[in-house]
Formats: sequence, C-alpha cells, structure tokens
Amino acid sequence: DNGVLIRSHGRGTFVAPRKEKLRAAGDVGFTRSCAMEGKKATNRILNQDLVFPSKKDMAFFQIPEDERIIRIKRLRYVDNKPCVIETLHFAPQYHELLQADVTGSVTDTLLRIFGVRTGEGERTVDVCMAQEEEADYLNTEADTPMLLLEDRQYDTAGKPLFLSKQIFCTKFIKLYL
Repeated sequence: DNGVLIRSHGRGTFVAPRKEKLRAAGDVGFTRSCAMEGKKATNRILNQDLVFPSKKDMAFFQIPEDERIIRIKRLRYVDNKPCVIETLHFAPQYHELLQADVTGSVTDTLLRIFGVRTGEGERTVDVCMAQEEEADYLNTEADTPMLLLEDRQYDTAGKPLFLSKQIFCTKFIKLYL
C-alpha cells in the first residue's frame, strides 16, 4: 500500500524503484514541472521532420491532407532516467522548428523564434500499452501499461498551436494534479 514493494506474478516480490513526482496539470510544461520538483529534465530528439497529417491533425490545424506538418518526437528524461516519449505536431507555418534546437522547453522555443505564447489547452489522460519501440526507449517490457497524456494547445489568440502525445512510463514517474 505504501509503494515500497512490488509483486510480479511468477517472479516474486521486489523493492519498488523510487518514483519522481511531477505536476500533470496542463498549465505547467514538463521542463518546468521537473524544475519545480528540483529535478533535471533533458531531451533526446528521435525525429524532427515533415509528415502528412492525420485526420485529427487536419481537423485541429484546419489544413488539407496534402499539406505536411512538423513532427518532433523526443525521449524525455528526469535526472537521466528515460521516462516519457513525446510526439509533437505543429502546423506548417512553424517550419523553422525543423532546424531549431528543441532539446529544451518547446514553449520557450516558440516564444524565442516566433514570439508566440501558449494560451489555453485541453488535456486528456488515458492508459495505453507500450509498443516494442516505446518499451526499448523506456527500458521496460512491451505491453507494459503506460500513462497517455494528449494535449491540444492553443496560442493566446486561441489559434491552434500544437498537438502533443506523451507516453509516461510510470516505473519512475508519479504525476499529480
């Protein structure tokens, strides 16, 4: 009940790894949330490219299916532990992000390059199972339950800014609201 031990059917009982607490509310980004808890956030870029939009992307950005969008996929670390895989989608007008250093805060990068601040956003929370690639990045087993956060972020004028999908490995992370 206190999270000190974990049981694994057929394997035994083990001392549970210490989980880092991070704020999960949409008003504070990952980098700032880590800093608020005295933790160091770092990122490794997995992809920074152009892709064709999904139906969800087309509806959010109000673009046609043949217009490519910017995709940034990052592996996010807390105190050097891989904890989150984040995939961000941006509208075509943010093409400068393809060459930008996005290893830090994306919201700070948007402000610095485009003068754009984040405004209101919508966040959903769900559970998903780790796919093979995600499990490899997060040092866990495939089909491990993961926490899935999806954001629809707008700028201060209410225009669509980006879509975000974050897969949290709860082995080392505990989120709070």
